[in-house]
Amino acid sequence: MTTAQQTTAEESRRQELNRQRREVRRAKARQSKARHAAFELCAYGAWDGDRPRATAADVARRANAMYGAYLKGDDITVEEGADALAWAISL
Repeated sequence: MTTAQQTTAEESRRQELNRQRREVRRAKARQSKARHAAFELCAYGAWDGDRPRATAADVARRANAMYGAYLKGDDITVEEGADALAWAISL
């Protein structure tokens, strides 16, 4: 391979690694936002016995309301809300 081809291959590899890092970083940031919303709903919301009244949809809705400008239309999903709610309940 010539130097230009090596550089292109190296550049492609570097861009792919950076893309993967960005995806991991975004996933962690989304998880943090969902957990913050779940914690607030559990800490300050109503409870039915030993379970909070908040649902996964409530967590997603709250996280989207709190962080909508940061999420830029890529809203927290109900599945992410369910994970965050399970985390908050376990505290």
